[in-house]
Amino acid sequence: SSACGAFFVFREISMSDIQIKLPDGSSRALAQGANARELARSISPQLAKKVVVALVNGKIQDLADPLNDGDQVVLLDAKCSEAHDVINHSCEHVLAAAVVELFPQAQVTMGPKNHQEGFYYDFDIGRPFLEEDIALIEKKMASLIKSGISFKKSWKNKAQAREIFEKL
Repeated sequence: SSACGAFFVFREISMSDIQIKLPDGSSRALAQGANARELARSISPQLAKKVVVALVNGKIQDLADPLNDGDQVVLLDAKCSEAHDVINHSCEHVLAAAVVELFPQAQVTMGPKNHQEGFYYDFDIGRPFLEEDIALIEKKMASLIKSGISFKKSWKNKAQAREIFEKL
């Protein structure tokens, strides 16, 4: 008789687990409150390192946002055009962090709503930026990225937002 190794991993599904539908038609059970990053990690640690955004029920969603039972999830890497907006938006935050670190007096405005074509912020540092400033900003951005800088989205109600901005 031939030796055949088949391994099955059984996991008891608790009542609080959610079922996530994957593009290949399979489902994956995750704990209530799990997010797309955890979904990717549960599939493969390598996948979790490559994924930048999720398509949840046809809409782009941050990897940290919680998933719901029955969600249909497609995990997207940087090669996907849908991910470009997220990557550019993240670069915009790195740009702002670099400018504020180099120019603490800088006034930062909001950037574009759509980041498909690139990113920018308008800054007021009391004078126009010089070419030397741009080189310093680029170097600082590279340093921040290399250091593993991260940004965490948080939801605030109007009163909480007002309190934050009053302190600025």
